[in-house]
Amino acid sequence: PENLVDFYDLLKRAEKEAIKIKNLSRIDRYLRVVKELHSFYIINHLWNTKWITFINYINNKNILITLDALANTFSSQNPQVLLPKELIENLESEFNLLLNQVLESDLPDKLKKYLIFRLEDIIGELNKYCIDTTAKLETATKSVVGDLVIKEITLTKEDKQNKVYKKFKAWYFTLAVSLTTPNAYDIIGTVPDIYDFWIPTF
Repeated sequence: PENLVDFYDLLKRAEKEAIKIKNLSRIDRYLRVVKELHSFYIINHLWNTKWITFINYINNKNILITLDALANTFSSQNPQVLLPKELIENLESEFNLLLNQVLESDLPDKLKKYLIFRLEDIIGELNKYCIDTTAKLETATKSVVGDLVIKEITLTKEDKQNKVYKKFKAWYFTLAVSLTTPNAYDIIGTVPDIYDFWIPTF
C-alpha cells in the first residue's frame, strides 16, 4: 500500500505504452485488458480488499499472458539498454558518495547547489530504475551533459580543475555513453579514464 501511487502511475504508463504498439493484431482487445485491470484496482480499494481478490482476478482473466505479450512486443519495437541490478546499486552508491564530496567541497555556492540538485535527481532516478528503466535515467543524464557544455563557459579555471567537479563531470559523461552503448556495462571501471579520453571527443 505504501507504493500505491507508483503502482497506479505504472498502470497508467502501461496503457500509454500499449497504445504506441504498432502492427499488433486486435490491439483493442489487449488495451481493454489493461484498462479493465486498472479499473479493477480502483473499484476494489486496496485498504479494504483481500489480496486473494486481486490474485484471482489476475489468474482468471489471464492478465499476465496479455501483459507479457504487450511487454515483449513493445520491447522489440522500442529497444533500450537495460542495466543489471547490481550495477544500478553500485551506481547509486557511487553517486551518493559523490554527493557527500560535493557537500564537503570548497566549490562556489552557486555551482555547489547546481551539482547537488543534479546529483539528487540522478539518485532519485536510480532508486526508481526498476520501474522507470532507462528512459528517464537517460534523459536526466543527457540533460546534465548538455548543461555542462554551456555552464563551463561561466566557470573559472580553478573550478574546472577542481577534483570534485572533474569527478562529477566524468561520472555523467560515462553514464551517458553507457546508456547508449549496449556493451558498455563496465561504467565504474571506465570513470578514471573518461576525463582524458571521452570528454575531448564530446
